[in-house]
Amino acid sequence: MTNKVRFANPGADRRILQMLHQIPAGSDERRRAYDALLRAGFGGLVTNVSFDAYLESEDHWQEFLAGVAEASEQGLWLWLYDEEGYPSGLAGGLTLRDNPEYQAEGVGYYWLDGGGEMVLEVPTGTPVYACLCQIEDGAPVLPGETLALDGSPTVRVESGAGAWRLMVFARQYLYEGTHAAANVHVHRPYINMMDDRAVNKFIRLTHDAYEERVRQGLGRELGGLFAAAFTDEPSLQGGYLVDGGQTAPVVPWCYDLEERFRERYGEDVLLLLPYLFEGQGAEQTCVRCWFYDLVADLVAERYGGALQAWCQQRGIASSGHLLLEESLIAHVYYYGDYMRSARRQDWPGIDVLSSRCMGAEAAAPKTSVGMFEPIPLHAKLLGSVAELVGAPRVMSETSDHLERVRELEPVTDEEILGTIGWQYLLGVNTLTSYYRQAWQHGDAEVCEQHDWAAINTYVGRLGEMLVDSRWAGEIAVLYPIASVWAQFIPQRETLYARQEPEHCIAIDDTYRELGKQLVVSNLDYVLLDHQAFAKEPRDPSWWRRDPASIKYLVLPMARVVPRRVMMEIYQFWRAGGKVLALGEPPATEAETGKPGLTAKIGEALFSQPNEVHTLPNGGRSVLVNDVATLVDALQGWGAGPVRLLTRDATVAHTIRRGAGRTFVMLYNYGEQRQRFVVQVPMRRVEIWDPVTGDVAAWPPEAGENVALDLEPYRAIFLREA
Repeated sequence: MTNKVRFANPGADRRILQMLHQIPAGSDERRRAYDALLRAGFGGLVTNVSFDAYLESEDHWQEFLAGVAEASEQGLWLWLYDEEGYPSGLAGGLTLRDNPEYQAEGVGYYWLDGGGEMVLEVPTGTPVYACLCQIEDGAPVLPGETLALDGSPTVRVESGAGAWRLMVFARQYLYEGTHAAANVHVHRPYINMMDDRAVNKFIRLTHDAYEERVRQGLGRELGGLFAAAFTDEPSLQGGYLVDGGQTAPVVPWCYDLEERFRERYGEDVLLLLPYLFEGQGAEQTCVRCWFYDLVADLVAERYGGALQAWCQQRGIASSGHLLLEESLIAHVYYYGDYMRSARRQDWPGIDVLSSRCMGAEAAAPKTSVGMFEPIPLHAKLLGSVAELVGAPRVMSETSDHLERVRELEPVTDEEILGTIGWQYLLGVNTLTSYYRQAWQHGDAEVCEQHDWAAINTYVGRLGEMLVDSRWAGEIAVLYPIASVWAQFIPQRETLYARQEPEHCIAIDDTYRELGKQLVVSNLDYVLLDHQAFAKEPRDPSWWRRDPASIKYLVLPMARVVPRRVMMEIYQFWRAGGKVLALGEPPATEAETGKPGLTAKIGEALFSQPNEVHTLPNGGRSVLVNDVATLVDALQGWGAGPVRLLTRDATVAHTIRRGAGRTFVMLYNYGEQRQRFVVQVPMRRVEIWDPVTGDVAAWPPEAGENVALDLEPYRAIFLREA
């Protein structure tokens, strides 16, 4: 939380950081570049040793050390970028050099329907399990008969009469069709995020090298020079992004997954592989929830956890962003549970590759048919992670990348401000940038059309208010990842084709539509994952404590819920909380795939749609069929401490606390100037304007209703005086 002096003149650590992957080689060039950055109001750099002969050129190391030393002397705030391009983990290819077994891998599913003599040859990898199943009503009957394997890629079996399916599961390396073969930097095999040996080698090659070079070359500790380390789009690779010759749908795998699965569940995961790819039922629900819960832990601990531990020991923050934050289905493919991985970043982050996130379409209530929306809702996802772990910052790597690669009209300052405004409203408070600068690219006509000094000052003032503040709303939404796990079947088609089971697609669409409509209806919310409901020694049941008390809990198509989470939901309701189930009630335990305790509690809370269950102490619960009805219910029950009193104003808000004071951020996401009145829970109000840097008192006699005039794509703060 800031004071008036810093708000007027925000610090370097609140302004935009420029991504700079090639520090100029000469001292004069560096001086011109840094002077240009400072004149434009930038706060610092995210940088690295040159990509040329990455980590292996003594000349480039010396250029890097001289460059960061000079940048630090000039007051630029520095972050360290941890890869030669992206995705992070390869150390420019050195991680896989001499250790090709560290490559990303999965188990692919191959099948053949028929009868009599059946022969199936897998085109890649090594079969690890095979079985023969009868087909009834067009689907294989599980479990099948386990077949002996001899190490050959060819599996032969003689079936009986009738229709049969031969299933073969092959352990194989992943590359064709994956993000490693589809990104815009370089196409090459990628590491396995679940392989601790690969991640530890990456850290030795990269992070340890930076630490040693800075210590020996500059006589400084890494944490005294860099504030954070930026890791970029690591993932498990299993969700295909292009049609690039991929041979089978896959689930993620690693060298010791069988052992870890047996330790946790007492079962042989090989025998359960068919349940990950075929059918829907109690057995499938149980196996899938077990499998992806374990994958989520391995990814979080072995990649993000390892980087976080290394960084914390050296006094720097682990940051960066993961891949495709926008889609629950992508979350399963790439991390098992996205929020669990993001929790292992000290300053979690996102990327926003378009600067036309204006939000003018946001008020139109439509169901998404893709993964992307005008509103960058993934900022709310990572903002929620920050609340769960107490992170002071949420980073966004923002640019006009899509506009440039598609050769569209250059973005305007208004569009940049609109894109930034949405993100800061939803949880971001720190910006790194790939916007092009003339001194980097020489295209001054394009690069210098923006008033970067004004943009940076505005962004800095937003950051001064928002960094290290805490969300203070009333509405929580369950992150429904277990319900996606339960019916999830990986596909050989690309992620963008959206061929996953219809119910998974429906959950994904509902999750995003709900978030969008809550935001534009001024029903500010936070997402809660499974871990938020666990009673941790750090802060038991934080989500139910005062003063940041959650009063309303939304369950979006959360049919499958772990027992411990369902018990916490029940206790919340019994204590006077309001619970709203959207689309379907909880009915299945994630741990067993059976109704169990989850169904019992679900039946106590919910019955027919729109039928409200009320307790004497104010506890309420209701099942609703659609997002519009849920929004009406929340508004009818008086949800939210902030009231927008002007009808149809294109203004959204968030409420937060910092330094013991409540404040409200209001953002005009529309194309027109808005004159509106807002009611806020403060007796004495100050108006903090990030455009001018001015602070003015709202007359106390005017009460809690504040009249404001807000230009398009601008924000303003109301702070408790």
